[in-house]
Amino acid sequence: MARQASRSGDGPAAWRSRVARARTTAVGRMPLVRRLSVRDEASLFAPHPPAGLLHRMLTARTPQEPKVKLDGSRMERPDAELTRHFDRTARTVAWSGRAVVRGVHGRDGRRTRWPTDQGLPALPP
Repeated sequence: MARQASRSGDGPAAWRSRVARARTTAVGRMPLVRRLSVRDEASLFAPHPPAGLLHRMLTARTPQEPKVKLDGSRMERPDAELTRHFDRTARTVAWSGRAVVRGVHGRDGRRTRWPTDQGLPALPP
């Protein structure tokens, strides 16, 4: 989602709208995903509780009003300050799915070899 927006040249505003649209689309299946996460992500070695338990804890709390509310005009200043970083992140995210890697084992355990010349621009250091 963010990769598609980055490749099309869209900035953070488009990222936010696409995330909002994805969250709206996923509303119906999220209860099932949370239930499954409680069972599948539970581990003594996990650094955090499963997402389903985190959701239960947060929804059980009494809601509080935010101390600072960010509307469109208040978001413009931080966005302007972070434009350079947004651009660098957009380039990294846009090409993250096409990383050039040699000798790395994939999920199936087989050795993967990708061609080194795919005509992709170099990522920033």
